[in-house]
Amino acid sequence: MMLKTAAFYVRKELILSTIMVVSIALACGLFISMNLFISSFQNAISNWIKTSTQSDIYIQSKYNSIPNPVSINNEDVNQIISHPSVLSWNSISRDSITIDSKSFILRGVQYKDLLKELQFTSVLKDFNTFKLNSEDLLLSESAAKILNKNVGDSLSFITPSGEFTSFVKGIYIDYASEHGVVTISHKQMKMLYKDQFKYHGFALKMKSKN
Repeated sequence: MMLKTAAFYVRKELILSTIMVVSIALACGLFISMNLFISSFQNAISNWIKTSTQSDIYIQSKYNSIPNPVSINNEDVNQIISHPSVLSWNSISRDSITIDSKSFILRGVQYKDLLKELQFTSVLKDFNTFKLNSEDLLLSESAAKILNKNVGDSLSFITPSGEFTSFVKGIYIDYASEHGVVTISHKQMKMLYKDQFKYHGFALKMKSKN
């Protein structure tokens, strides 16, 4: 009887010890996986910031926000772009639009150097020969997922000039907005918005002091 009782407790302790070891191993594995995930995410964010912020100075209205854009008045626009220290500038224009009953940010930017500032997850045709024309449309990764769109798909939305339709030329990473961003060229946005066109931000490259 005593031998059976002892054997029972030995087996019980072995089972408990095994459970504890397995639990510790799982906890360690989860901890390592979380650290790797966090490190990978931090690196991705860091690379995205370096890529997307290549200008020296960024200017926007004090009360501007991504879901509620506030424009810069024309007097300030003229002072910014004509300042003697400014070597070159790119503008950002925004509006809130609705597609399939969902809200998105419409962004109009110069396409000239945009390929250097965006990290694309997919593009139409080939990365090595990828070029942007003023009529091309780009989607942030979150917007593409919400709309269930891929490169080559058509997309339509309402503007002050009526319905605008274009094809998705590329999908890019944008950690700044989970709402989803639709990007068109500065030229296209100016044509669509006409007298309603406004500037909401500037990216400036400054002249060297030397």
